[in-house]
Amino acid sequence: MIKPPRREKSGAVDLAIPWPAVFNPSFQKLSLGSSMSGKQKNLAKSPMHEQVLTTVRQDILELVYQPGERLPEPEICRALGVSRTPLRDALKILEIEGLVRLSPNIGATVTPVDVRDLRDKFDVLISLEKLAVERTAAIADNSMIQELKRLNHLMDTAAHNGEKKRYYDINDQFHMALVTMTRNETLLKVHAQMMNHVERARRITNEYEPLSKHVSSHHLDIVQAIIMKDSAGASHLIQLHLDEVLKRILLRLI
Repeated sequence: MIKPPRREKSGAVDLAIPWPAVFNPSFQKLSLGSSMSGKQKNLAKSPMHEQVLTTVRQDILELVYQPGERLPEPEICRALGVSRTPLRDALKILEIEGLVRLSPNIGATVTPVDVRDLRDKFDVLISLEKLAVERTAAIADNSMIQELKRLNHLMDTAAHNGEKKRYYDINDQFHMALVTMTRNETLLKVHAQMMNHVERARRITNEYEPLSKHVSSHHLDIVQAIIMKDSAGASHLIQLHLDEVLKRILLRLI
């Protein structure tokens, strides 16, 4: 079993993505350590518990807080300049999402990455993304295709330069873009929740996975199928791609 490396608190990559930014607020990620510098963050632009939720969730996904680690609630409140109430509201949602466990007299603990649960979530994720690429292939216009090409190019560049974190940040945005382009809000919300668990498991294992310069080739094949409006082909390719992703993760976790 791999012991996940502790992450320093650092900001997310801002890639200024047109499609996800329009339809998916979850792309506006906020990390607890992204601009702290000893100062409290300004959380006044949206409901307090939603801002706290986004911040703590992202720090869990980026392994600032490790699986099995108890969340330092007083520290989080001080860092964000909030009371316990919005934090507790956020933690209840994170428990529903399966990222923390709330226990009496203990508080919130980050859930471990469970192999069986991860397999189950991948089954759901694959079904969602197959539906997404089928619909996107059927409706994709030039602006959508250009956006997918742009993201694939950014992934290629990051892989060539050995920029592992940047590559996987863009990879996530590519997959979210495929779903966002369907304009199906329900699909988008369920997919985002599944992606959270996949992202966390992948971050643990990616520390030990070399980044090939040709790692984004699957994505190019998917884009080509969408350009050809080959819904069945795109669906088959996304299945093969995600099966391979799961296989690589499990090889490191088991």
